[in-house]
Amino acid sequence: MEFFKSKGGGQFFKRVGDRVVIVCKYGFNPSIEVTTYDPKLQVALACQDSDAAEFAQAYAEVLDKLASYFDSLIAAA
Repeated sequence: MEFFKSKGGGQFFKRVGDRVVIVCKYGFNPSIEVTTYDPKLQVALACQDSDAAEFAQAYAEVLDKLASYFDSLIAAA
């Protein structure tokens, strides 16, 4: 599976070869990271299939959250 998400829908994944892009939508810790793919990840998080559109939407949401956060830090400086 190229695209998958955690059972709760808070994390979205795109597998790219031996790497995986992880988009975390949780409000307390939104993040985007790239790391080495490990199949155990899908089992541990009870992942289910996703698609490119769902991944792109999660990615855009997290980018907006992070941009707003950094904008507020810069404005406060």
